[in-house]
Amino acid sequence: MATLRQKRTEDVSGKNTWQVYLDGSDNELNQIDNVKYILPPAKFPRREVAGMGKDDNFRMEVSGFNPIDLELNVTYTDPTIPPKKIPYTLRTDGTDPSVII
Repeated sequence: MATLRQKRTEDVSGKNTWQVYLDGSDNELNQIDNVKYILPPAKFPRREVAGMGKDDNFRMEVSGFNPIDLELNVTYTDPTIPPKKIPYTLRTDGTDPSVII
């Protein structure tokens, strides 16, 4: 199974930039068709962001000053596997709360 991961950098003003992506083998990533990141509407006017494709590990990048709660909508290549909605927090404390997809 693929794992949801995050990497964070912080600039001199304290603004964070996160890269969120799936980490897994080619076989694991081939089972995933699409990842959409749903951002909080109060902070982001463009609320729904499609992750890049499988070749880029369904990566998404977002910036902000505080932790960001978001939701992932994951669809699979096998139509018998139901889509998943996964809550996730982009953290500012340096931890990477990896989640199995």
